Amino acid sequence: MSSIYHEDPDIDIRLLMPKYGYISERKYILREVIRLKDIKATYGGKENLVNIKSAFIPNTRVQVYFMIENDLFKPLPELIYKSKNGRPFKDNDEKFTYFSYIAIRTLKNLYWKPDFIFCNDWQTAMAPKMLKDLFLDDEFYEGMKTIYFIHSINGMRSYSKTSLEASGMKIESKNVVLAKKTPVKLTKKQPLSSKTTATKKEEKKIVKKTVAIKPKK
Repeated sequence: MSSIYHEDPDIDIRLLMPKYGYISERKYILREVIRLKDIKATYGGKENLVNIKSAFIPNTRVQVYFMIENDLFKPLPELIYKSKNGRPFKDNDEKFTYFSYIAIRTLKNLYWKPDFIFCNDWQTAMAPKMLKDLFLDDEFYEGMKTIYFIHSINGMRSYSKTSLEASGMKIESKNVVLAKKTPVKLTKKQPLSSKTTATKKEEKKIVKKTVAIKPKK
């Protein structure tokens, strides 16, 4: 989307992702932003200091924000979600629940109110519920909507009740799956996505002002 609309002066697209340890601040010219330094955010009953740096996608107007959390994201290898032996990290849910929460929380510090928050895959699957449960009562977030994209269906899409409750969400036991997960089978009666396509005019209206939460590389 950013590659299509990045030059449109009427559309403001910004991205937010974790600052993984292998991302070079010098190579990609990451800059400190005063209002995004040492932001206080309460998470899991503790007060954390959040820092975010900024850069631009080369040859575009698209700004990218990098959330710095050394304990959770700096040690990660380039595989990001799993170790070299192929096993997913046990704290993936903790990492990306926290990331999703901070992504929404820090919009206020940006003084920037997007019309739509685009959430990508399982890493940000909880962001829509967080927005609804924790933020929409705040006047600043009023009217914001989320659009969720599914890119993959795999074993890393599970979130523990503990990681979800740390954000402040109320999770009912009936919504928590404790049994062994079974593969999802798609049939003709269960299409993965709708075949309906928007016109160019409709697409432009949708992405008028958006932020994409993008944890991937």
